[in-house]
Amino acid sequence: MSQPRHGLRVALVGAARPAPEGAHGGGLSCRSCCNGGADGLAPGGLKDGVMNRDGTSHCGRDGLSNRPHQRTAAACPHHMEEVHMDEVVRQMMSRRRFLQVAVASSVVVACSPSTVGSGAPTTGASAPPGGASGGAISGTVNVTYPDEAGFKPKYVEQAAAAVKAQYSGVDVKIDLQKIGDDDFYTKLLLRLDSGDVPDVIHVGGSLIGELSDAGYIEPLDAYLAAWEDWKQYPDAVKGGVSYNGKTWAIPYGLDMRWLYYRKDDLQKAGLPADWQPANVQGILDAAAAVKSKDSGVLPYALYAGPAGSSGTADHAFVPLLWAYGGELQDASGKWIGDSPATKKVMAYYAKAYGDGLSPKEIITATKPWTAMREKLGNGGLALLFEGGWVYGGWAAKDKAATEQNVGYLLHPTE
Repeated sequence: MSQPRHGLRVALVGAARPAPEGAHGGGLSCRSCCNGGADGLAPGGLKDGVMNRDGTSHCGRDGLSNRPHQRTAAACPHHMEEVHMDEVVRQMMSRRRFLQVAVASSVVVACSPSTVGSGAPTTGASAPPGGASGGAISGTVNVTYPDEAGFKPKYVEQAAAAVKAQYSGVDVKIDLQKIGDDDFYTKLLLRLDSGDVPDVIHVGGSLIGELSDAGYIEPLDAYLAAWEDWKQYPDAVKGGVSYNGKTWAIPYGLDMRWLYYRKDDLQKAGLPADWQPANVQGILDAAAAVKSKDSGVLPYALYAGPAGSSGTADHAFVPLLWAYGGELQDASGKWIGDSPATKKVMAYYAKAYGDGLSPKEIITATKPWTAMREKLGNGGLALLFEGGWVYGGWAAKDKAATEQNVGYLLHPTE
């Protein structure tokens, strides 16, 4: 059986908690926190995406359905935060479990000692599946999550308010960490190892497998069985937060990814403003054209190595592997280390770095994506495959210039 793959943008996970004798399981009940978490925390914004080999797009981070769709206004970077879950469901599609996991945001429950009762509030609120009327649950729910950009707090706060309104004996304490996902996960592991366990965690869906294997998070199936709204989630989305036959998180958002290009930089290199690469090689050809005409502009940013963090997989290796017709795993779940597609990806990297089309600072710099995103936005970089959310940052600084100079495409295939 395979482990969830990279790509799940964010997951809300509940910390697993050994239940005291007589208690029904551990962790948060579906009614008290899953309901508030999934409903209140779902901005529904399409963010990350990739492509189908037939030219249609893959949407989602936590999950995708199997219906291909053409790019629409609702899926373009201008509208990233305006697409709600019902629209996402209509447009979702994915052939690969990697995308299913890569796309969705999820909620997970962590493991720690739990107390159930109706007396004074106790740390670690819990209740049997099916929930109870207001006041039947008491305790404090501790939520921790990372957010450098500041987009999530209103949704988390709405969810917390919904839980407290439904359960008078429950309080919700929110720990917002204004740091990146990688730094947050490092801190989280230290907390979990020390026994300082939050109840609800936002993490990338690709981490569900290792958190489950370590016993840090609680399966939610018993609670989800009693939550009516869980039926509204497509199976592809549910599959993105499943591992070893159990469900470990609640997805609350989807992502999209685009091949961004600077129209002005490409035009200076003799390429049209409505540039459309015929295949994967077309990216390198465009980068080479930029390099030959403008020494002041970086041609192409191809994430690589440990410094690229999850971007090395999500924004570079995996999209290229799929573009060349490859897969990460075979039908039995075994990882594929040697294939024609993998060799083509390696040759692509060799060309990009060997010909000086992509700067080597990406391999050595700390958080290279910060500089690369900024350079694409100001015209210092011509080509970048990145998340849909970065467009909003460029537009916030200069909407008119961004709309005029930044183009975006689905990643081409071979």
